[in-house]
Amino acid sequence: MHLLATQTGVIDGDAEAIDLGQTPGDIIIVSAADSELASLARAHDGLPEPKPSLRLANLMALGHNLSVDTWIENTARHARIIIARVLGGRPYWTYGVDRLTALARQNNIKLALLPGGADPDLELTGLSTMGPAECERIRQYLAGGGQQNAENLLRYLDGNDTAAPPASLPKSAIYRKDGKPGAPLAVITFYRALVEGGLTAPVDALCEALELNGLA
Repeated sequence: MHLLATQTGVIDGDAEAIDLGQTPGDIIIVSAADSELASLARAHDGLPEPKPSLRLANLMALGHNLSVDTWIENTARHARIIIARVLGGRPYWTYGVDRLTALARQNNIKLALLPGGADPDLELTGLSTMGPAECERIRQYLAGGGQQNAENLLRYLDGNDTAAPPASLPKSAIYRKDGKPGAPLAVITFYRALVEGGLTAPVDALCEALELNGLA
């Protein structure tokens, strides 16, 4: 059974099967965090050509077994590298983890199964086809967040020696220190998650508008 990208099928009560409609790509990254996926998309856009193709999928769209099957058939089985951050570990997405594990071993795909949180998950690491050191470095890039980590992750996955190691973001910090000396001070507070997801454009715009009005 194949579902169109614009079609949903209700199976087993309230469960919905969805076709993501993705074409194949060299690298696939699955995450439950939209901000993380957006950051990776921007990082990929900024990489110079030639670069590997990238496909991003939200884990929440792969909750139905048929959704997983369709996505694997149309997209995942063609990849060279698959990274999946599984929020809640294997028990949360057992079918998807088991399908990806079997697929990676059958098709010689590099697979890193990672936790959705900040701490390592030894069960997921053991199911991956990438080694523990590789999985841990990738986990640190994603757990650290931010645009630089996203860019360096993609360089690392492409085998680029210029990829800097993962950098952790502080829990709190001063975002900009370039205000005009002596100007009235405006204090802006915002969530760290905006930096993690590379979503600071509104903050930057506000800072620039304040500076134009004589504030630092």
